[in-house]
Amino acid sequence: IAPNLKIGGVFSIEGLIPDREMKSIEIEEREYDSLEAFLAAEDTAIVIPEKGLFSEEFTSERVCVIGEGEDIYMYFMNEDSYFSLHQMDNRQYASYSLATSYMGQSSNERSFTNSQGLNYTVFDIVDETGNRESVHAVISVNGWDLAVSFGGFEQSEMERVLNSLDLTVYFEDER
Repeated sequence: IAPNLKIGGVFSIEGLIPDREMKSIEIEEREYDSLEAFLAAEDTAIVIPEKGLFSEEFTSERVCVIGEGEDIYMYFMNEDSYFSLHQMDNRQYASYSLATSYMGQSSNERSFTNSQGLNYTVFDIVDETGNRESVHAVISVNGWDLAVSFGGFEQSEMERVLNSLDLTVYFEDER
């Protein structure tokens, strides 16, 4: 840092944007307490793993749909493990940039090619002693972004789930 450079302070854009340009947008959000309730109520393209692929029985499920299905969050949990899926449909944007952050330190970044020949970027989140806390797999396909997270599962089980996700839905559903 340069000796005369000061870091800190407060920044505000208040007063920089005229009131007539400020718009409030209300985004609809729907929440379901089971995958079955979600599937019965929504008609949207989504990749969903078969529950039978998991060695664990989940005691809690939650699916959250934002807007017209542009963002969908899905969580399966129990006392010892969890699976989450976040699907984002960004096809309506000519160009976009996406960033996701995860709590903790990332480690062991690698590539995983699924059974369809598509490549996920996979990485671990580790605690301060280097023990793996969770595994995350992300992929961008044809304007769709998918982030999948696992906690408490063996590598072979995670790979089995990733291989089962049929990403061809991202090429079939046109708006």
